[in-house]
Amino acid sequence: NKKYATTTSSGTLALLAAYFGLNFERGTTILCPVYGYHASSYPMVYFGLYPSFCDVESTTLNLDSRSLETRIESSTKAITLVSMWGLPPNYESIKTVKDQNNLLIVEDGSRALGCSQGNLSCGAIADVTCFSLNTYKILGIGEGGILVTDNEEIYDRARVLGNPALSTFNNSRYNNYKDTGLGIKHKISPLSAYLGLLAFTEIKERIMQCNENYLYFHSQILQFDFLKPLVLHETSKRGGWSGFSVYYDSNKMGGLNKQFFVKALREEGCNVLEEYESNLLHTNSFYQVPLIGDQKPHFKKGDFPFSERLISDLVIFENICGYQKSTTPFIDQYIQAI
Repeated sequence: NKKYATTTSSGTLALLAAYFGLNFERGTTILCPVYGYHASSYPMVYFGLYPSFCDVESTTLNLDSRSLETRIESSTKAITLVSMWGLPPNYESIKTVKDQNNLLIVEDGSRALGCSQGNLSCGAIADVTCFSLNTYKILGIGEGGILVTDNEEIYDRARVLGNPALSTFNNSRYNNYKDTGLGIKHKISPLSAYLGLLAFTEIKERIMQCNENYLYFHSQILQFDFLKPLVLHETSKRGGWSGFSVYYDSNKMGGLNKQFFVKALREEGCNVLEEYESNLLHTNSFYQVPLIGDQKPHFKKGDFPFSERLISDLVIFENICGYQKSTTPFIDQYIQAI
């Protein structure tokens, strides 16, 4: 439970507001997973903040706390958390790093709603958490975003950026902007807000159904020794996300490469793909050929060989574990195709 919440026109704009809310000096670095959704880290660049990428775990493909500790420097003030496949990060280990180094945490919980590790749920260790209401999310309504925090200053700044709503701020210095904000309008539409309220009444049932479908698909995938699913940490529970990722072992398929395997499944009608290289953020053109901010290219392919190798073996089954109750026959068709 968080003290403050505000809505935005998208999850990406919620993250933009979150980074503005931190009120960091330009040149501050924020630790981010090198593999993740681009919108989790890109918005910080608008405020002169720099990502410091870290390796991910092979088990969950989330931020590796051991890599975190090696990347901390004097300019480091925060950590960005993001779960790509509904599996929670190692909240316990990351919280230890946060506390020992007096860091803040921004969490993109868009694919992690409902996940937990022990008594730490999504957003529990974060200073500000953002959620997307995009069509493909568990609370999909078309477009929309939510920002939650216990921090008054972050909450005020997040609203003054583009969602003042003619309200009074906790810090009176922002009341001068209550009618105008800062020239950006990112309010959620009334229709989207209404649809979100309706969707939220079903959130527990949706998460349960997602995980029921996930467990069934997971149990069926285990019969194929050339496909290795991601693994939850001990005491962890998966959140409500529809995608499912596996490592593909070409050696156990007689050398058949991943591209051919994916193509064959697509021809059978499966919604499957190779992982997007753009999700290896250090190689993305956003950082290689920067168009905004103070960014200078300082990443290249090969900087994170461990994470790069993991992603090279990854195969994605999209929307296989959604919250629809009639998914089992659909999953069976995929298993037959494999």
